Amino acid sequence: MSNVEKDVKQKRFEVFKGSLDRVEKVYGRNVTGYLFGVGGKTARFEIDRKVRDPSMASARLPGRSDILAIQLLELLIRDGYKLDEFEFDDQERLIRAPRN
Repeated sequence: MSNVEKDVKQKRFEVFKGSLDRVEKVYGRNVTGYLFGVGGKTARFEIDRKVRDPSMASARLPGRSDILAIQLLELLIRDGYKLDEFEFDDQERLIRAPRN
């Protein structure tokens, strides 16, 4: 792996971790697990793997969609949405996203 590739991976990790920390400071780990699981089975295990030390064998690099999703959650918080009140239907469609 080239140094450029390592730098890109490190930056992705830092962006994801930083945004996740800020979201979870407001809402906690359970809400992010619920949202990344689209209202169904929690995705907490997968999130935890993406914030482990990247040198660990069990670590996974956050993908671009992960980075986009967590940054959108940050934006929704700033815009006054109540993430802990989001609801999904049985087909994983967002059906309720209340604001303050």
